[in-house]
Amino acid sequence: MIARRLTPALQRSAKSLLLLGPRQTGKSTLVAQLEPDLTINLFHEPTYLEFARNPHELEERLAALPAGAQRRSIFIDEVQRLPSLLNTVQVLLDRPRCPYRFLLTGSSAEPFTKSHTRRLVQHPKFRASHRIGRSTEPRSTSSSRQSARSGPSS
Repeated sequence: MIARRLTPALQRSAKSLLLLGPRQTGKSTLVAQLEPDLTINLFHEPTYLEFARNPHELEERLAALPAGAQRRSIFIDEVQRLPSLLNTVQVLLDRPRCPYRFLLTGSSAEPFTKSHTRRLVQHPKFRASHRIGRSTEPRSTSSSRQSARSGPSS
C-alpha cells in the first residue's frame, strides 16, 4: 500500500532522498522499484569493508559508470552503517550540474549525528527525509481477523 502511494511520486522527483525506518518495512524494495543505475548495499559485509577502508570508493564507482548525458540514480542501502559517507554525498551534490540522484535508506537514525542529516536533507537537491514504519501499515481489527479465520458467514 505504501509503495503504491510513494512510487509514482518518487519516480517523478529528480531530487535525492533519505528514507529511514525499522528493518523489514519495505524501504529497499521501494527504492529498488525505481531501478537505480548503481546499487550499493552496505549491509553486505565485503562491500561495507571496501567503503570503510577506502574513502574514495563511492567516487571511484561513480566514475566507472558508463558515460551518459542522463542523470544517474545511485541507491545506497543501509547508509547508517557508514554515516561519514553522507559527507561525500553532500560534496557530490554541491558540484554544479551534479549528474547524480542519491536514494539513501537506513534502518536507524541513531548513528547519524543531527548535523549529518540536517545538512544533507536541507540541501536544495534533496527531497525531504521520509520515515517508513510499521505504524504506517494498515491494521486489521479483531473482527476482521475473526471473520478471516471462521470464513464467510452464511
